[in-house]
Amino acid sequence: MQRSLQQTDTTMGSNAGAGTAGSEVAVDVLMLAYNVAPFIEAAVAGVVDQVVDFPIRLVIAEDHSTDETPAICQRLAAAHPGIVHYVPGERNLGLAGRNAAGHALCHAKYLALCDGDDIWTDPHKLADQLAFLEANPDHGMSYSDVDIITRSGELVQNDGYDSVRNEYAQGEVFEKLLHGNFVNNSTVLVRRELLNGFEVDTDRSNHMTDMLMWLHVSMRAKVHFLPRRTTSYRQGGVSTGSAVPLKNKRMYQTKLGALLVKYGDLGNVPREVRPTVFRKMLGVLWRSGTDLRTKRALLSHFRTFMPLSPMGWRRAFFKGDTLRHNLAHLKRSAS
Repeated sequence: MQRSLQQTDTTMGSNAGAGTAGSEVAVDVLMLAYNVAPFIEAAVAGVVDQVVDFPIRLVIAEDHSTDETPAICQRLAAAHPGIVHYVPGERNLGLAGRNAAGHALCHAKYLALCDGDDIWTDPHKLADQLAFLEANPDHGMSYSDVDIITRSGELVQNDGYDSVRNEYAQGEVFEKLLHGNFVNNSTVLVRRELLNGFEVDTDRSNHMTDMLMWLHVSMRAKVHFLPRRTTSYRQGGVSTGSAVPLKNKRMYQTKLGALLVKYGDLGNVPREVRPTVFRKMLGVLWRSGTDLRTKRALLSHFRTFMPLSPMGWRRAFFKGDTLRHNLAHLKRSAS
C-alpha cells in the first residue's frame, strides 16, 4: 500500500491536531516510538535541550506499544506543554505505516527526525543545521556524523562505522546514494516541501523508507554534511530476521525504476551522473519483475540518461576486466 506523506492518518489519537499551527513552527521533530520505554526519556531530552531561537515542536508518533512507552510519553508531554506532543497509536501499524502517519502530522517549514531510541547529544545541532539551510536555499537537507552506543547507552570506541563514514558526501549526492545509503536517519533536517509527492510503502516489512526519501530529496536539491557527531545512534535494534532485508532489497529494486523515471522527468541530468543512472536504468529494464509501464517510461528517457562521451559509455558498461563480470554487473545494476 502506498501512502503520500501529505495524507492524514485516521488511526491517530485525539491529540493529532494539537499544538502550534505549522506556519508558526520552524521545525517539527518527528520521533517514532514503539516499545522504547528504557530509551524514550533520553531521546526526548535531547530534543527539548536544543539551544534555539526559533519555535520547535516534537511529535511523538507512538505505535501501540506493549510496554510502558505510552505512559512515559504521556508524562513527558505533560511536562513540556506546547513543545512535546504525544500522539498515541490506536493500533499497531508497523514502522513504515507509523512513519507515513507521523509525517502527515508535521507541517513546519523544516522536518527533523530522531528515532525513539537515539539521542541528540549536541545542543546546537538543530540551530546550526537550520542556519546553514536558511543561508543556502539550493541545499535541501543536512545530516551529520554519529557516535555508536550500546543498548545500555555505553559509547562504542571501535564502532566499525568507518565504512559508512568513508562514504559521507555533500553537495550533489544523488549518484552516490544510488550505490548505498550513508545518511543516518536521526541526524537529518530537511525542507519539508521537498518531500511533497514522496510516497511511503506501508508494507510492514518495509525498513528502507529513509533511503528512498533521501534519493527523492537529493535529486531535487544539494545536501549538506555537518562534520561532527551530533547524535548517539543506538546499535542492536529489534531483529527483523534474514527474510526482511531480502524483501527490502527486492522492494528497492522494484521502486528504483519509478524513482529513475521521476529523476528523468526533472530533466538536466548532469554529464558526470549519466553513466551510473544509465547503468541503473539498464538493470531495471533487464529485470523481469519490472512492470511494462515503468519500462516504457524509462525508455522515453533513454536520451536523457545516455552518456555523452566514450569514457561515459565505458563507465556505464564496464566495471571489470572480463565479459562475464560485466554481464553479471549489468544484471545486478537494479540492486
